[in-house]
Amino acid sequence: MEDLFGTAACENGTGGNTGTDCQLTTVAEQWMQTENDAMNGGHCFGFALTANYFFEQNLNAKDYGAASPIDLPFRESENAGPLRIGRSL
Repeated sequence: MEDLFGTAACENGTGGNTGTDCQLTTVAEQWMQTENDAMNGGHCFGFALTANYFFEQNLNAKDYGAASPIDLPFRESENAGPLRIGRSL
């Protein structure tokens, strides 16, 4: 969400490089939920966008605690993985 809308999506505008410090505003949270519901659980766009960011070197796996994108851990969470399109890129 922060990657899409900037720190305005975060409470008090306090975001961070990886989105880990961003607590979503109520409006951002509701928008995210609406969009995720509309995708019916699919996140193809988010994965494709994230892969492209890594390919174009707009993202660095080291910022997410891994040596390369293939080393990024899968995190089972409400936030959809390493780059949280819903909260996290």
